[in-house]
Amino acid sequence: PGVPGTAHRAGATVTISPGRAGPVTIAVETWDAEATAATPREVTIALSAHALGIEPLRLPATAVEGHWEVQGLSIPVAGPWHVEVDVRIDTFTLVRLSQDVSIY
Repeated sequence: PGVPGTAHRAGATVTISPGRAGPVTIAVETWDAEATAATPREVTIALSAHALGIEPLRLPATAVEGHWEVQGLSIPVAGPWHVEVDVRIDTFTLVRLSQDVSIY
């Protein structure tokens, strides 16, 4: 599933592939307030599933050819998950975007 999000200073689209429980890759594309591709200082992803008793797991993303990525993650169970993306624009600016997703 894809997770679009916007805030006043930045936006992001998060894609969780393949979108089902098990090994996944999370890709994050970011853009700035003018809707052009952004190059933030860092991107961190947090996944949680409170209904399933799973507290937030924070994962640093790695810059990979024009986007950010988390690899080597295994989502343990299907169900409703909450995704938060922290986009560090500069030393003093952090934009937090969030969305609920369904993992099958």
